[in-house]
Amino acid sequence: QIVAVRFADAPADTDLASLTDQDRLLPGEGGGIDCAAILRHLAEHDFAGPLTLYPHASRLRGMTRDAIVQRARDALDTLFRSAGVNRTGQTLGAHFVRPQPPKRAGAGTRLSGLA
Repeated sequence: QIVAVRFADAPADTDLASLTDQDRLLPGEGGGIDCAAILRHLAEHDFAGPLTLYPHASRLRGMTRDAIVQRARDALDTLFRSAGVNRTGQTLGAHFVRPQPPKRAGAGTRLSGLA
C-alpha cells in the first residue's frame, strides 16, 4: 500500500540509473520523469495520501521563502493540470471518468417524459 508520495523530476538527458540526490528537480523542470502520468495513475487508483515536492535543497538555495513557495505552487498547479487531476484527486475530463452503472427505474419511479 502506498501511503505517501514524493515528486521530483530529473534532467531529461540523464541516465536514470546514475541519478544522484543533487539531480532532483521540481516536477516539470527536467522532463526525465513523467510525474503527470504517475499522479494520474495514483488518482485512478484512489490514492488519498500526502503528495510532497522533493527537489534537492541546492535547487532552491538563495531564493526567498516567498519565491520558493510560489515556485512550488506553480510546479504543483502545472503537475495537476498536466495530469488532468484536481487537488482533491478527482480526475478531470471524459477520458478519466469512471463509468457509473445505469440507474434503474424502481417501482413508483417516474421516468422523465413519461406520464
